[in-house]
Amino acid sequence: MKAVVLNLLLAAAVSLLVSTLLAPAPVRTGGDTDRVAAEAAKSSIRELEASLGGLRAELEEMRSMPGPAPSPTREVERCDPHCELLHREIARLGERLGAVDGASVARRLVVLSPDMRLAHVSEKRPWGPEQATGEPDTPSAGDHQSAWASLTPDGGNEWLLLDFPEAVAPSGVRVHESYNPGAVTQVSVFLADGREEFVWAGADPTLPGAGQGVSWLPFGIMGKTRKVKLHLNSAGVPGWNEIDAVGLVDAAGRFQWASAASASSTYASQVQTTEAELQRGPGTRWPR
Repeated sequence: MKAVVLNLLLAAAVSLLVSTLLAPAPVRTGGDTDRVAAEAAKSSIRELEASLGGLRAELEEMRSMPGPAPSPTREVERCDPHCELLHREIARLGERLGAVDGASVARRLVVLSPDMRLAHVSEKRPWGPEQATGEPDTPSAGDHQSAWASLTPDGGNEWLLLDFPEAVAPSGVRVHESYNPGAVTQVSVFLADGREEFVWAGADPTLPGAGQGVSWLPFGIMGKTRKVKLHLNSAGVPGWNEIDAVGLVDAAGRFQWASAASASSTYASQVQTTEAELQRGPGTRWPR
């Protein structure tokens, strides 16, 4: 909650700063009037800078707080949603303060995005399917938010649909599994006419209990595709079966990473739900 309050204070301060700096110049009716207006503007800027200084001090205090603790079983490093949101808000506040520092008050130069937000917030949600796009970025085996995770650990059949930049005649896909691997059972592709064709089925080459691994799933089709769908038997491998990245290999051996992704479910929706509950104020009940 403290992070939310700081965010609101910062938003108010930035809005006032923007309105002050971008306000139209006063009508020149005389030298005294101009001097009064200039002094008032300088006073407002000094007050805003003092407020931002206080926010920076609060941020440093929050950064000194301990990070996420492992669960009692020592098997899962994911903190509860309240803990996760707190640390995300700290990071966002730091980005916003850095953006305000980059604005030149003396020269009255303020750079704003079209929606008037100074902070850049990553489009990749923790454990969202979009985490499976691009090159692998999960540092080690384990439950990391840089990989896709389904909403529940053992809910049954799940799927991950990946779009690639270029349609190719494929030879297979490489699936980077970063936590509880071994759940991939089928692969299907979507052809140019929209038809879904199943092209691979079998046992996942990366065995359960391996921690992490890269599964090579070979297949070929008549024609080209840029959409690949992985099917997982989530209940067959206990725990969240997380996927960090997927690469599509064409018949000539050329390689490309997914550029977009969607899924049957995602733990990111759980994080977003708790964030909305936090905004509603007292009475929030954090799911376990």
